[in-house]
Amino acid sequence: MLFNQLSRLCTCFFTTGARMSRRRAFAPGLIMSLFFNQAAWAIQPSETEIKLVYLYNFTKFVSWPDTAFGSINAPFRLCIFGEQPINELITSLSAKKTAGRNFEVLFPKQLSDISTCHIAFLHRISATMSKRIVRQAPDSPTLLVSDLAGFAGEAGIIEFVIDEQNRVRIKVNLANAHQRKLTISAKLLETAIHTYRD
Repeated sequence: MLFNQLSRLCTCFFTTGARMSRRRAFAPGLIMSLFFNQAAWAIQPSETEIKLVYLYNFTKFVSWPDTAFGSINAPFRLCIFGEQPINELITSLSAKKTAGRNFEVLFPKQLSDISTCHIAFLHRISATMSKRIVRQAPDSPTLLVSDLAGFAGEAGIIEFVIDEQNRVRIKVNLANAHQRKLTISAKLLETAIHTYRD
């Protein structure tokens, strides 16, 4: 039931964005209640938690080539490099499915493991480390996402930014996505505050 509610809510979530305060990030209660038990609904989600919801929802607005999956039963892998968020949301996301596949959240110990990831979230890392990670998989069909400033303007595909209204928003690099044989839907592009096309 929770999964079905989340699916219906995806488009709304990307359209409206998520408002944040200076210290904490806010999303409509219904969105985050999909992941926390009722006793925790009153807890305001953090910026990182909102980004995790985005990362899961990206699977509904990005298409990967068939070769990105070893088999029809292969799981969908979200890999997090850098600072590791540890909370109930990680556990809940790991129990979800998307596009008929199990959804796994991994914390790779080797940088070279990025080539096995469908989404790689480079979380709160330095520009130097970002370049080292991306170089490990120059052509793999991996959706590269980070909150590092300028990431989408260089080798990245999606960059999380905070807009003037304190909402988590995204920038998208279509050229880098195409290079990795990824197709980003027009619906997702409509929510981006900037799209790099060349």
